[in-house]
Amino acid sequence: MADYTPPTVRSQTLSQLSGHEDWRLTLPHARSTHLFLYLSKGQGRTIVLGRRRGLTMNTVLFVPAGTLMMLDIGKQSYGQVVQIPADAGLVLPGDPVQLRVHESMAQAELIAIIDAMQREQATHRPYGAEALQAHAGLLSV
Repeated sequence: MADYTPPTVRSQTLSQLSGHEDWRLTLPHARSTHLFLYLSKGQGRTIVLGRRRGLTMNTVLFVPAGTLMMLDIGKQSYGQVVQIPADAGLVLPGDPVQLRVHESMAQAELIAIIDAMQREQATHRPYGAEALQAHAGLLSV
């Protein structure tokens, strides 16, 4: 039986995603991975498939792979991003989704999942890629 290596799920901050160069996000582009963004502080705006929307604190934005998008996030903003490979085999929405998370319990649960992903990513333990994929599956719920 051949070794199975699942596609790599990555969790990082918004500034890490842009490589500290805002133009990487502010220009319209399509990504090869699904993008799950949780903005926990600040505000910004996004254009997804030609529709402009505002982003505020405690907003979740999911953008499927191959979708034309841009992000313009304020300098004082902070957010977490999870990149999920298109071939991850997870059940994810086919269209972009933007949600405002009002309940504090839901916010805490979301942050806990992303924090667990970051810990898993930093430890490099056996089956870490599988664990990251499982956490990404929890985000999709």
